[in-house]
Amino acid sequence: MAPDMSLAVTDVGSGHPILLVHGQPGSRADWSGLIPLLSGEFRVLAVDRPGYGESGGEAVGLLENASLLWRLLEERSAVGATIVGHSLGAGIALAMAERALGAGALVLVGTAGVDGTVGALDHLLALPLAGSLGVSGVRSAAHVLRRFVENPSVAAIDGWGSRAGPSFTREQRALLRERDLLEAGLDAIAVPTTVVVGSHDRIVRPSAQRALAARIPGGQLVELPGAGHLIPLRNAPALAAIVRAVAAANA
Repeated sequence: MAPDMSLAVTDVGSGHPILLVHGQPGSRADWSGLIPLLSGEFRVLAVDRPGYGESGGEAVGLLENASLLWRLLEERSAVGATIVGHSLGAGIALAMAERALGAGALVLVGTAGVDGTVGALDHLLALPLAGSLGVSGVRSAAHVLRRFVENPSVAAIDGWGSRAGPSFTREQRALLRERDLLEAGLDAIAVPTTVVVGSHDRIVRPSAQRALAARIPGGQLVELPGAGHLIPLRNAPALAAIVRAVAAANA
């Protein structure tokens, strides 16, 4: 029997489509502050990626995520969408644009997945022990590490689903396997791309994100002073303004 790869999707509003791709771990609940700020003007699609939230199947790599989201855009007549990706979700958005898989424009937030955005901690988190944490373990780890990383809200963590720990590890391993492919494809990106950086991001170095913007042909850099990594959760109004401008130009 083929694995269940059905994707749970929130699809609201009308007009030019915007696809929101959450990070790792995460779920479409991570965009709950952004969706109402955009759905009055645009059609907004927010998806639980495989292995998270209410979607079926196990977590997959960046390239397979890109293919699944391309099929989602085709099925929902949303090809040419403005794709907003956060953290690993931004890496998936990059993979879609590099392979011409339905992206009309990109907004990359706290981007992970290419050279300079992957460090020793990413290798550590790919070890089997990390996958045994489960949601309660992920919550405990976030609490213990709150001095070093930003603690997401309890509501966001609960939305990640019971498979968050194993899914996180599977994606970490895929990230380490696939980052060179993503890096090699940056020069092929032919859609308008805006890289959004939190000046106080402790997860992905701001300098690496700035370098990414410089690598992408025509890439634009927007820096949010004082913002950290969890911009969709902590800085939704500022991010909505950026996405609104990009989507209006891409409509």
